[in-house]
Amino acid sequence: MTAVVILGHGDLASGLLSAANLILGETGSCRAVGLNPGESLEGYLDKVLQVIHTLPKESDVLCLVDLFGGTPANVAALLTAKGHCRCLTGANLPMLLEILTRGQDQPLEELAATGLRSGVDGIVDLVKSLQASSTERGASK
Repeated sequence: MTAVVILGHGDLASGLLSAANLILGETGSCRAVGLNPGESLEGYLDKVLQVIHTLPKESDVLCLVDLFGGTPANVAALLTAKGHCRCLTGANLPMLLEILTRGQDQPLEELAATGLRSGVDGIVDLVKSLQASSTERGASK
């Protein structure tokens, strides 16, 4: 089983989890840990480890992090060094939803690849997409 832990600055992590719960219902073994202003890397790491220790013992962990290079990503990097943990940065709602709907019973590597693809695919220029759709509808008449 793979548990998902969202790490981010301020309320971003809890906001993503809240949005996922709104769309999907309760998300099971998904947790969110926000970095508060003035919180040290060590303090944040301790907080994240406390959350991870509440997960089922045999779980692998997939960390979804808001920003590459920030404190949440640095904490995730420390966790990946211990094994049984992967990290994707640039977390977004399409990524999280796909991971949660695909099922956390997928192997860690496969779930991380799924998350990466859907996170990238979820970024769309709305105006260009609507224009392309309009052009396609016009061509089919």
